[in-house]
Amino acid sequence: MRANKQLKKTERIKKAYDFWPYTELFLGLVLGLILYLIKQPVLANITLILGPALSGSRMLLTKKIEEELAPVKSLALVVDLERQIDDPELLDFVRSYNEVVTEDFHPLRTHLVHKSTKLLKQYAREERSEELATGAYYQWLLPKLEKTQRGDRVWAVSMMMDCEWDSSPSEERFLEENMSAVERGVILERVFVTKYSQLAEMLANKGVQAHSYKSDSNLRSFVVFEEDLHKKDPELLREIKDGFIAFNDKVVLIDVSSEEGMRGFFVQKTAEIRSYARMFDRLKNLARPLNHPSICARDQGSLNQRLADSAAPPEVPQLEQVDQQP
Repeated sequence: MRANKQLKKTERIKKAYDFWPYTELFLGLVLGLILYLIKQPVLANITLILGPALSGSRMLLTKKIEEELAPVKSLALVVDLERQIDDPELLDFVRSYNEVVTEDFHPLRTHLVHKSTKLLKQYAREERSEELATGAYYQWLLPKLEKTQRGDRVWAVSMMMDCEWDSSPSEERFLEENMSAVERGVILERVFVTKYSQLAEMLANKGVQAHSYKSDSNLRSFVVFEEDLHKKDPELLREIKDGFIAFNDKVVLIDVSSEEGMRGFFVQKTAEIRSYARMFDRLKNLARPLNHPSICARDQGSLNQRLADSAAPPEVPQLEQVDQQP
């Protein structure tokens, strides 16, 4: 800030100094005319010749000095900017930017700045991130779960994609953080979406079992079948896409299944969060509790018969009534 103020003061002095050669030239012409009028032609000629010559020389010298001092001005701006930056990584970015002095790299440097600026504007105006690769996805998600506290609410939709609830270190950690959050008093609601033919496989999944067998009132797990969604609310099935996870009513992380390695992006715009909340409520209205006997039944024929006999979802049973045999 101090360097910036000094630079502004120098600019004001420079403007006044830049105007002085023109003043000298004007005064020289006036003096030359006066000398002619008082019959001093020799002095008048000297004044009219030397005055403009000296003024022009001063102007050229001033321009030369400005060119020589241009790097100093840039350095002053950089120093002032560095004093105002409190983020070490951003400070390192600014310094690295100024270290790229080879002209061939200048277009690449400019492209990088433009790309970064575009993303920052997207974050600020649209409140939406770019699509995150798998590593960045978990770097955002896992600490977010870890920071949840008693009374927070996490609500999610799992589409049982191949990358979900597998034995990868990231998904193992994700499951652990979910269960730890419940133990801290976080309300966790999750709807699993699957097909009738894949129910047995889903129920055998360790991550799903953790949601079904854990006796905790903060953990509320549901299941809904794609076939039912196709019949009753096909638009909802299209809207939920690859699933999502939300934290309170503040941010939603939308899952993405991509061959390019992208895993998801998050949004913070209130209108979008409300839209996802409405989707979640509609989905819960069509879902059954995950630990209900009609879901836990492994016999597919028995399951189909029970579903056919029940026009409406049964009441949620007491936890001690649930068959917890794997």
